[in-house]
Amino acid sequence: MEYLNIAENILALRRKRKVTQEQLAEVCAVTKASVSKWENKTSYPDIMLLPKIAGFFDVSIDELIGYEAQMSNEQIQKYYQMWSSDCANEPFYEVYEKTREVIRNYYSCYPLLLEICVLWLNHFMLVEDKKKQDEILQELEKLCQHIYDNAKDNWICGSAKKLQSAVDLICKEPKRVIETYEPIFEQGDFAFEPNMLLIQAYEMTGDMKKAEMYNQVSLYVHLTNLISYNMHYLYLHQQEKELCLETLKRISTVCDIYDLKNLQTNLWLQFIYQSAVSYATFQMKVEAKKALKVFMEETLLFVKKGFELHGDTYFNGIDTWFEKMKVYMNAPRDKKTVLESILPALKHPAFAEILEEKELLLYKKQIEHLLQEMK
Repeated sequence: MEYLNIAENILALRRKRKVTQEQLAEVCAVTKASVSKWENKTSYPDIMLLPKIAGFFDVSIDELIGYEAQMSNEQIQKYYQMWSSDCANEPFYEVYEKTREVIRNYYSCYPLLLEICVLWLNHFMLVEDKKKQDEILQELEKLCQHIYDNAKDNWICGSAKKLQSAVDLICKEPKRVIETYEPIFEQGDFAFEPNMLLIQAYEMTGDMKKAEMYNQVSLYVHLTNLISYNMHYLYLHQQEKELCLETLKRISTVCDIYDLKNLQTNLWLQFIYQSAVSYATFQMKVEAKKALKVFMEETLLFVKKGFELHGDTYFNGIDTWFEKMKVYMNAPRDKKTVLESILPALKHPAFAEILEEKELLLYKKQIEHLLQEMK
């Protein structure tokens, strides 16, 4: 009961309401001596009296007894730092037992439980006894499942599932990891994070072909996300010339290294367009004209060739994934829709001057002509 403050709370509430011990005793049908013992911590009220006392003081039972089902983030971090320090000075199994006691008191404080899971996973190997190691891992797996089944926060649930799968790999249960995560990939969720867990699981089962395929998928996804986030970064800092030019240089380097023009033409074209906008905004007309010309010229070629995601000599296993998933093998928008979206993009105010130049006007007319043929 050390984590409860019922004695202090009864005394504080009684004084705040200017109630005597006799008055409280009369309400509870006990003696004044009983109330005195409650406040002196020599005894506690009968559980059946708690609703009556809480109602009398107009507080909840949790408030009355000083129980908080949830810890604040600051409290959680304080506990974690304390336990981490203990791990350096005490046998970890003793620290483990301490945390189990806290779990019993805060079984619904899922952020705290998640931190305890991380602590266990990072330190269980400090226990020399193999049986005790297995015990900790089993408790860790159960606690992760409890978090996953009951927490409402998606991030916390996902983190618990990843920790649980890490335990599966430690315990040489790769098939469980595959059963957990492969269905998510089967649904085409490329943005799913724990790719490495699935890759490692396939390595452990000896299926190197699938391990390599999923590794390539992960590389591909992170590459395209890197470009996308950088382009949004350009948008956020569109008035900061030095930062924008540096960002353009870095994106361009990555695009060249990974041959994004051929690997993911649509994304590459978005980058070229954004480059043209940035250059035009900073009155760098030569660079803007060059980028806009490339954008219009390559867009026409892109539309004529058709749309299809594919790998290359480096991503030589990713086509298997695209074929298996049948995801985005054809464009989500038809050619006509793509062309129609280009014309408004060319009306960007930054292009007002350079778009009137003869060479760029010619490309614009080609786009308009091609669009007219499709109507």
